[in-house]
Amino acid sequence: MSEKDEFQKNEIKYSIWNTKAEEIHLEQNVKNRANSFKKSLNKLGEAAKMDDEIN
Repeated sequence: MSEKDEFQKNEIKYSIWNTKAEEIHLEQNVKNRANSFKKSLNKLGEAAKMDDEIN
C-alpha cells in the first residue's frame, strides 16, 4: 500500500469516527433539551395548580 493510499485510508477512518462522535453529541444534546423541556412543563403544571388553589 502506498503512502498516499495509507493516508486516504486513515482519512476515511477519521471521518467515520468524527461522524459517529458528532452523532453521539447531537443525541446527547437532544436528550438534554428534552429533559429541560420536561422540567419546564412540570414547573408550569405546578404553577397552574398553585394558581387554581389560590383562586
